[in-house]
Amino acid sequence: GITGYVHESHLADVKLQHPEKKFREGITVKARVLSVRPRKRQLRLTLKKTLVNSDAPIVKNYDDAEVGMQTPGTITGFTAAGAQLEFFGDVRGFLPLSQMSEAYIKDPKEHFRVGQVVSVHVLDVNPEERRMVVSCKDPSAFGLDKQAALKALKIGDIVSAKVSQKTEDEVFVDLEESGLKAIIRTGHLSDKSASKTQAAWKRINVGNLLSDLVVLDKNERRRAVILTQKPSFAEASKKGTLLSSAEDVTVGAVVPAYVREIGPFAVYVQFGGSLTGILPKAKLPKDAQEKPAFGMRKHQSIEVKIVSSNPEQNRIIVAPASADEPAPIAPESAVNSVDDSIKTINDIALGTILNAKVMSIKNTQLNVKVADNIQGRIDVSQFFDAWENIKNLKNPLQQVKANEIIRVRAIGIHDSKNYRFLPFSHRSTHSLIEFTAKASDIKAKEVELLSYDKIEVGSSHVAFVNNHGKNCLWVNLSPTVRGRISIMDVSDDLSHAGNLEKYFPVGSALKVRVLSVDADKGHLDLSSRSSTGSSEVTWDSLKKNMTLPGRVTKVNDRSVMVKLSDSVSGPVHLVDLCDNYDEANTLKYTKGEIIRVSVVEVDKSNKRLRLSTRPSRILSSTSPVADREITKLPQISSGDIIRGFVKNVTDKGVFVQLGGTVSAYVKIGNLSDRYIKDWKGNFQVDQLVKGRVINVDTAINQVELSLKASVVENDYTPPVTYKDIKEGQIVTGKVRKVEEFGAFIVVDNSHNVSGLCHRSEMAEKPVEDARRLYSEGDVVKAKILSVDDERKRITFSLKPSHFDEDSDMEDVEGGAELASDEDSDVEMGDGGVQLTISGTDNFDDSDEDEDDEEEEEEEDDSDVEMEDKAATGKGLSAGKYDWTGDAFDESDGESTSKTKKPTATEKKEKKQSGIQVDRTADLDAHGPQTATDYERLLLGEPDSSQLWIQYMALQMKVSELAKAREIAERAIKTINIREQMEKLNVWIAYLNLEVAYGTKASTEEVFKRACQYNDEQEVHERLASIYIQSGKLKQADDVFQSLVAKFKSKSPKVWENYAHFLHVTMNEPDRARALLPRATQALEERHTAQLMASFGALEFKSPNGDAERGRTTFETILATWPKRFDLWNQLADLEISAAEPDATAIRDVFERGAKAKGLKPKKAMKWFKRWAEWEQKLSPKGRDKVMAKAQEWVTAAKAKKGAAEEDDEE
Repeated sequence: GITGYVHESHLADVKLQHPEKKFREGITVKARVLSVRPRKRQLRLTLKKTLVNSDAPIVKNYDDAEVGMQTPGTITGFTAAGAQLEFFGDVRGFLPLSQMSEAYIKDPKEHFRVGQVVSVHVLDVNPEERRMVVSCKDPSAFGLDKQAALKALKIGDIVSAKVSQKTEDEVFVDLEESGLKAIIRTGHLSDKSASKTQAAWKRINVGNLLSDLVVLDKNERRRAVILTQKPSFAEASKKGTLLSSAEDVTVGAVVPAYVREIGPFAVYVQFGGSLTGILPKAKLPKDAQEKPAFGMRKHQSIEVKIVSSNPEQNRIIVAPASADEPAPIAPESAVNSVDDSIKTINDIALGTILNAKVMSIKNTQLNVKVADNIQGRIDVSQFFDAWENIKNLKNPLQQVKANEIIRVRAIGIHDSKNYRFLPFSHRSTHSLIEFTAKASDIKAKEVELLSYDKIEVGSSHVAFVNNHGKNCLWVNLSPTVRGRISIMDVSDDLSHAGNLEKYFPVGSALKVRVLSVDADKGHLDLSSRSSTGSSEVTWDSLKKNMTLPGRVTKVNDRSVMVKLSDSVSGPVHLVDLCDNYDEANTLKYTKGEIIRVSVVEVDKSNKRLRLSTRPSRILSSTSPVADREITKLPQISSGDIIRGFVKNVTDKGVFVQLGGTVSAYVKIGNLSDRYIKDWKGNFQVDQLVKGRVINVDTAINQVELSLKASVVENDYTPPVTYKDIKEGQIVTGKVRKVEEFGAFIVVDNSHNVSGLCHRSEMAEKPVEDARRLYSEGDVVKAKILSVDDERKRITFSLKPSHFDEDSDMEDVEGGAELASDEDSDVEMGDGGVQLTISGTDNFDDSDEDEDDEEEEEEEDDSDVEMEDKAATGKGLSAGKYDWTGDAFDESDGESTSKTKKPTATEKKEKKQSGIQVDRTADLDAHGPQTATDYERLLLGEPDSSQLWIQYMALQMKVSELAKAREIAERAIKTINIREQMEKLNVWIAYLNLEVAYGTKASTEEVFKRACQYNDEQEVHERLASIYIQSGKLKQADDVFQSLVAKFKSKSPKVWENYAHFLHVTMNEPDRARALLPRATQALEERHTAQLMASFGALEFKSPNGDAERGRTTFETILATWPKRFDLWNQLADLEISAAEPDATAIRDVFERGAKAKGLKPKKAMKWFKRWAEWEQKLSPKGRDKVMAKAQEWVTAAKAKKGAAEEDDEE
């Protein structure tokens, strides 16, 4: 079904105190869709009756909205300027404060609330900017006559109005004749003092008629009119002197204004409309300048005189009308002039040549004086005519002496306050005269200063360091031209870049070349590297093992990014930082630092680079290399001890970075010798770890590592692989599985190296049924008869004649069998005739299944499968209390890691009979029969869950429930913490016990404890299986609901198992189908295809399923993922294996699959072959048609490939 979400604010038009009382599960409600988001599978609804029953036009997108349209909206929040509203879909709108009501509203929260539905009409809409402005005002209240009246109203008009409302700050009035609403601020009621203005406010009452009101401002869009009652404005309006635009301003005119704002350095005054002026502090009287706020208040009337006006910038400078006219200032006389021709400061103009005295020598300038009261400066760039004239490059001005008289020429003004070069017209109190001392400038008729627009790319200039920036030098080419030199372009010797202050002090001279110039923005990039120097590092010039200097641009915990040039940069990873990983620390490098790096690998095509700072690479270091550099997989061999840094921590294990693209995988079982429940907490990215290589597979570029201390130690023996197995070798192992035709044996201390011993090789005499001689878990000694390297098949022999007890056997050294990750996966509810402990894994730790051509069935224990066959069984049934029957005869008998070695007694028995197998647990021909027998056996095997569970079953035979529980508790406490699978088996048996014979409370208590000490998801799944097999389906349903609630985003199998249970066992397909949208929303997107396929398959397989619904599901999947050809195969399987196969539907699947996008030739061949075999069963003619279609497909594929090759050649 489709589910929707109703936000709390949309439950009703009013806020509900107890919504749970009104809305109970199962009741029917009428809702309206607010928005739909298909990608997120979200459906938002509203139950507000105002919206549900509204007949107004619906605004679902901005294009639907039209100016004047009336529609309902919901308030979602408030701002200082108004309220935010939401409509249907993703449409949002803004309700300005002025548009909330015809009456004045100060605080909208006093009149509206969040979640309230208001009827608004659209004032303005812009679909491109996704913006809409709305109003609550009645549009009919502002008709055409009022719109015309507002348009006809001019700033400066004198009107009369009646008072409609009064607040402390404003008076609201209705204009006579037009009826337009207007506002008079309290400060505009009088020209006089604040007390007189307040008195005028008190005299005003609602209903009073006010005359001689002047229109100060208006806003037609907001329908706002601002009035003033100031007599000065009324008089100016009558005389026509009230200013309302910059074009009307006349310099020297005296006009009325009022104070709008008061700043720290100026007062801002306003005239009519939005025209404002600036009254600088300096223009105010001395006594007023010292008063707070210059003795003024907001809205105070003031008469001002226009001092200057710039209409283009809308800038007006004013002064108080009462201010005295300043007396003309006589030019300042030159005091003790160095040059006799200079009598006053006005004698110095642009181009004036004169004598000046050097007063002080700085790094970048000479400070000079023309007279005691006339100072100037000479920039270092204006002192030297040519590069050859500079004697000291690091301190060019050192050759000038203090008090020296030099000939100079005035070229401009230097503002000492903000260090800017200005023209002569900008002379002020903060300015110095800018001079040039270049001989060429003094001789020239006119001085042309260098500017950005005169600079060309590639031209050379003399520059002087002005300051040091971050990763660059800032240099001056002239007083007005400044440029940047990147740290990589400072010198041919990049080692100088490591200490710019030392090699390039402020004031030092550089010969530079222009790289780029942007005259408009004033950007200039320069280089001081010689044009004949080493060329810039490029991807084409890079070679392996080159040692280069570079600049650190970024540092994080796992790498250092180094820039070799503007176009080339690369990382130095942790494995490449040093020769000893204990010293690897990226944080010892700082951004901007210059370091030496060596090129390890270069991928020019993908512009990838691997750099190294190992001393063994960049220096002639003789220090020992503790951690060798790894660049390729062949450098690693099985058994190597190696260190690396954790690259990634996943649910399946840990990945370790060994060097470059070489990484190693560490399974969970290989992380530690001891059991770690929260193993992820012990590992983090970039952690240094040490391990031993236990497997190298060059075919798939995979390295497997073990971090176990017992494995890393020097006496460790690597696990046996197929490569180690030789014909004629004698090995020890365990029987993994027994069939009538033979036994499958796993070699000890190996990576699941297994093979088949046919019954003809079990004894000297013929053997009819191998199951009579061997059981799963039996320890055996075998001889290797043959090895098929291609198919990885091994043939064993157990004949006694192959073994001579006194001979030297070429044994593969035995050891612990390492448990893989998949050991923890379970198959639930297998059903059948086995007398099993429900919910346990039946001690089946079988590894890979042999692909034997004779008759072995394939098993799949990688996923949790819920079967319905056992639904009729009892939870703990094996006879009445027999828990020791076939359930254990077919079990593996192993715990998780260690193989039990044969005892002395067993070795003796083996000598007596060549085909007798070690049976560790046997006391006699009938096995343990009493509590004493079990206690003796448990002393030798305290970690065997098989023995403990059989012991519990023994007690239940005599109805000793309390003793059975006591044994379960003993088992949980006794079994080693590392043997987690053994512990889990006991917990599951304990749960079986409680489900069958305990109470609901006792079952719940054991279940909670089991979840604390084991994988919680697995315990849930086992308990669900127990309930199903016990026929307690309601309890199983509750467990599944808890399972999906807790682990809904962890695994798709959780949802698939629950769906299978509802579909098949509970006969509730509708509930099962309702799980799919919940599952797709909870799980990651990568699971969606397979999840939908599983639900679709259920419709075919389940007796309650609907095959047509299943086909629809697969149609949706194939339309979304057309290149997933495995889904076509799955659909074909389902159609063919249907209870009532539809030949037309099956043929349609084959035909559409053959046309699938991206179908490869190999897959196509298999697909047509399968199609042909199916058609053959129906009719030979059908097979011929398929083969014809196959030939057509091949022809079309070849033509397409040929056309593609021709295009490539062209």
